[in-house]
Amino acid sequence: MDLVQFAVKQERLPPTSAARLYAYASVALYEGCVTGDAAFRSLAGQLNGLGPLPAPSPAPSPATPYDPATVANRACAVVVRGLAPALYLPFVTTASLTNQAIDGTERGWNARRQQAVPVDVWTRSVDHGTALGAALLAWADADGFAAANAAQGTYVPPIGPGFWIPTPPSLLRALQPAWGTLRTFVLVDSDECAPPAPTPFSSDPSSAFFAENLEVYAAVNSLTPEQREIAFFWSDDPGTTSTPPGHWVNIVSQLATRDDLPLAVAAEAYARVGLAVGDAFIACWRTKYLHNYIRPVSYIQEHIDRTWQPLLGTPPFPEFTSGHSTQSGAAATVLTDLFGAVAFADWTHASRGLEVRFFESFHQAAGEAAISRLYGGIHYRPAVELGSEQGRCIGALLVSRVTFRN
Repeated sequence: MDLVQFAVKQERLPPTSAARLYAYASVALYEGCVTGDAAFRSLAGQLNGLGPLPAPSPAPSPATPYDPATVANRACAVVVRGLAPALYLPFVTTASLTNQAIDGTERGWNARRQQAVPVDVWTRSVDHGTALGAALLAWADADGFAAANAAQGTYVPPIGPGFWIPTPPSLLRALQPAWGTLRTFVLVDSDECAPPAPTPFSSDPSSAFFAENLEVYAAVNSLTPEQREIAFFWSDDPGTTSTPPGHWVNIVSQLATRDDLPLAVAAEAYARVGLAVGDAFIACWRTKYLHNYIRPVSYIQEHIDRTWQPLLGTPPFPEFTSGHSTQSGAAATVLTDLFGAVAFADWTHASRGLEVRFFESFHQAAGEAAISRLYGGIHYRPAVELGSEQGRCIGALLVSRVTFRN
């Protein structure tokens, strides 16, 4: 999963494509790690479009055992190699470097495991991982990504008061406007956890919407040092980080290391988060392009203060709801169901010079991630709060519909 985060950064993936990659890679990891483990249940038949997966042949037995870690390594290599390069066409990718990293990770693991397990076990495990990865890659290829990605080049946003317009400084065109049409993983469809509509647009200084903009304006203009730190800590910008969904993947990695989680348990945690953020970005993007809501920087510069700038750069897509809030609410819900309300330290950006942050629970971290977007001048309060509710709804449905343990 560290390698997947590297691929996301190297390929400069936006959070939508990153969430998709994390979801499929985590399912490959999980399915490989639970091979032959009667305590865990396959996700086949539980996720949308995922039919029966290849069974180990011969069947696992004392005479024909498998090495789950080797199965997972091979399955992940097939899936990540198939999905990572050139996921986001408008950027020039460095697919050769990404593929070199994938190849090097796979070779390194193979070399270690070949010293640890008999050759027949290793061979059977690699063969099963190859079949498993191919089946999961075929499942991913049928999720509608190709059509959604192509739609970005022809999208024309609506024009009128209150609608999203490209934001400074880059004035980029809208990112992935058709992402909400992708096949969901657990949700019946991308509207299942849809929030109420945002506050009606108005330029009237006495209106509720004007007040929401004044809140963002005042907040950014009077940030405390800690609020600034929170905004930057959760920004998770594409290209320099593994993006917002990668932040939650990294939290799982930190927990797995801190608590020395058994391999299958760690794989379950990754799969829960991968599926949660995968559906969260599909549902959130459906909401964003349904309402096409204006960003604070556009409204404030026109109606309040022409020279005002947000703390953070405004990303190129509509405002409502907040992607950070939605995916964080979903991830916190599924992790709390698995581990409870555990305290943890988040070291995600220590290598970038940002301070470690401490949380009493996953939901506390999710709440901070959500409000960070108001501190950054990126979102209004309803997008933060209703996005969090949207995410918790997604997480709760995943918990109720997907069974990981027998």
